[in-house]
Amino acid sequence: MIFRVGECVGEYKLNNNFDIYLLNLCMETVIMHPENKEQVAALKAFAKALKVKFETSTYNADFVAKIKESTKQVEAGNYTTLDPDKSLWENLG
Repeated sequence: MIFRVGECVGEYKLNNNFDIYLLNLCMETVIMHPENKEQVAALKAFAKALKVKFETSTYNADFVAKIKESTKQVEAGNYTTLDPDKSLWENLG
């Protein structure tokens, strides 16, 4: 979502982990990491009180589950490192 305040343009994003990203192109970037739904609700209320337009979106639950499973596999060392000097087939063969 893009918003404008005077001559400044900014962007607001909320991901499935409830991380809020605010980018104000005139000043600085603000990243907030609420830890629960109550904090998200409070931040939304704050934005509404300031009349800052925002939108939220969520990822597909199956997609999130696949990403979490992949993260566990990498943390367990279950991955393949590719040599950039070899072709894909040489790396996998």
